[in-house]
Amino acid sequence: MYALNAKQTPPPAAPGLEARLDAVVLTMTRDGDVQSASQQARRILRLEPDRLIGTGFFERVRVSDRVKLLCALSSP
Repeated sequence: MYALNAKQTPPPAAPGLEARLDAVVLTMTRDGDVQSASQQARRILRLEPDRLIGTGFFERVRVSDRVKLLCALSSP
């Protein structure tokens, strides 16, 4: 676990992680702003990865799903 302030860049995802997972891999700031998105965003989210960069990830989650997301992120 890395301690970051809101302006620091998180460490990059593990090399090859995107190729091993059938999932969208996001790198985010501590504030939840997306710094990078994997190419899988095109297929899974039907969004260009560049469209996710600089946006708050939480804002893209439906209001009805936000409690579930927060619970999933807070569980060990």
